[in-house]
Amino acid sequence: MSRVGTRIVGPARLAVATALAALATLIGLMASPDAARPVATAATTPSGFYGVAPTTALTAGDFQRLAAANIRTVRVIFYWPSISTGDGTFNWLNVDGAVIHASAAGVRLIPTLLGSPRHVSGDPLQPPLGSPQDESDWQDFVRSAVERYGPGGEFWDFVDNCPPDPGHCRPDVPYAPIRVWQAWNEPNLDRFWRPAPAVGEYARLLELTHEAIEETDPGASLITGGISAGGGGGAGAIPQNDFIAGLYQRNAAPHFDGLDVHPYRRKPKQVGRAVQDARAVTRAYSDGDTPLWITEVGWSTSGPEGEALVTSRKKQGKYLRKTMRMLTAMREPLNIQLASWFTYSDGQRICEWCHGAGLFDTKGKAKPAWKKYVSVTGGQP
Repeated sequence: MSRVGTRIVGPARLAVATALAALATLIGLMASPDAARPVATAATTPSGFYGVAPTTALTAGDFQRLAAANIRTVRVIFYWPSISTGDGTFNWLNVDGAVIHASAAGVRLIPTLLGSPRHVSGDPLQPPLGSPQDESDWQDFVRSAVERYGPGGEFWDFVDNCPPDPGHCRPDVPYAPIRVWQAWNEPNLDRFWRPAPAVGEYARLLELTHEAIEETDPGASLITGGISAGGGGGAGAIPQNDFIAGLYQRNAAPHFDGLDVHPYRRKPKQVGRAVQDARAVTRAYSDGDTPLWITEVGWSTSGPEGEALVTSRKKQGKYLRKTMRMLTAMREPLNIQLASWFTYSDGQRICEWCHGAGLFDTKGKAKPAWKKYVSVTGGQP
């Protein structure tokens, strides 16, 4: 398909502007540390509101540390190319480990369904939309994931009935079926949607994913891939607000239960504005009740000089605390379901600055940001 770029036009632009004006004072009060406002703290947030989006595999000890810190949601990548066996079946054993560790610690997993195996595309980040067979194969992958880890799934059957070859079978693991799923990652950036972002294409992927999940677990929720407000989007990026508006203009709303945004910005106050913008667009399309999710936000302590998201270790911690406090205050007014930090540990160079965005350095030592995060969540470091 050809690239579809969308600009908010006509009455929709006026509606967004009106919604933004109505929200501006509210968000300004929330973001201002000196303003009088109701106190919103970790004690008033539901379990699972705070999270992390790791880029490295987490150990059982990592999950236990997060749980103790009251950081009880972890977003994980279910990467189709590494799970596909190439013959229409799937190898989930590596994923089983994360599910076991999370369940044992009382941590919720949110899987991001991502990637195309070689039999679909030579580029793993080109969406599986090239043919009816590609679309069908994607739905098989989605159904397999839900059938394994959703309510009554085959993974949970291992708890009571270990097969002869149990793999990662752990009868002591608490029953914690996955009920929230995510379709792709940052589909408005050419880094993750190739050859170029296209709103219509992503709307189609949402439809396919929603249909497959609905067939398997009608009570599950599907959230969009994180729509980035910045973070080095590249020349082919579609701006956050335009991309969200494009989904509504293509009648994609029935196919997602939550809107995920990645509000990467230079300063915390700008993060708040990006979240405010996203809510304004949903309200302009009469969908203001749809929950917002923030599965990624963060700053790095390593990266190119002059990069907007690279800062000192001290400022990383300061920005984290201000941002998480602000998002905690916004939780009820804007119906935010999750505030999640990118990332858990330094090391993975998946972008120019990503390798320094962790709460822990490459030796496993806590950075100042870790202590600041726990000071917000009210847990134990």
